[in-house]
Amino acid sequence: ARQAEVEADEAKLAVMREAVASACQLIWAKHCKPTGASAYLARKGVAGFGVGFFAYTVVLSIDDARQRCDVWAGSEVRTFFDSLPKPRPDSHSFLMFKVGSIAVPLRDAEGKLWSLQAINDQGTKLFPKYGRKSGCFHLICSVEDSDVLAVAEGYATAATVHMATEWPVVVAVDSGNLLPVARTLRELYPQVRLVIAGDDRRAVGVFTRSD
Repeated sequence: ARQAEVEADEAKLAVMREAVASACQLIWAKHCKPTGASAYLARKGVAGFGVGFFAYTVVLSIDDARQRCDVWAGSEVRTFFDSLPKPRPDSHSFLMFKVGSIAVPLRDAEGKLWSLQAINDQGTKLFPKYGRKSGCFHLICSVEDSDVLAVAEGYATAATVHMATEWPVVVAVDSGNLLPVARTLRELYPQVRLVIAGDDRRAVGVFTRSD
């Protein structure tokens, strides 16, 4: 019985992970703009390299009970909040992208978009429930013709490293994802030197070709 429960949970996770990925792809393709204003980026002094901006509010809603995701944009957002049961059930969650927020796309080694990291004006960073993160990343600049590839945690750190060095830089989003991403990149780009640009400036590591 316990094994059946585990398998059911794993099946649900797979379904919801795909549903979130599809919703994030829809948001990225239809509602994200390549340019825009962000108080967070301005405060950090970095540009927006391959991130998405929003001209209106977008909500990604996740319904565990129905095992589905929906995207609400612009004037539809009020309809979404008006239709939410009160109190909101635990099975229902959502991620909101407001004007001034940015979306950082997280892709796997094959380039499939699995999730979006939302960063608002205050610098708060959020992910959608069920959004895949492990091993996924955002690449700033092409790796072609480069013998160095840096890996950083957050977007602002990665953008700073890129602007200072002109290296291609990968955003791993957090410290726990640095190693999975570095392993993926080593397989993708065996010819480059991987430089880990950690948030602790006293600890910078290098993955050599033999690692």
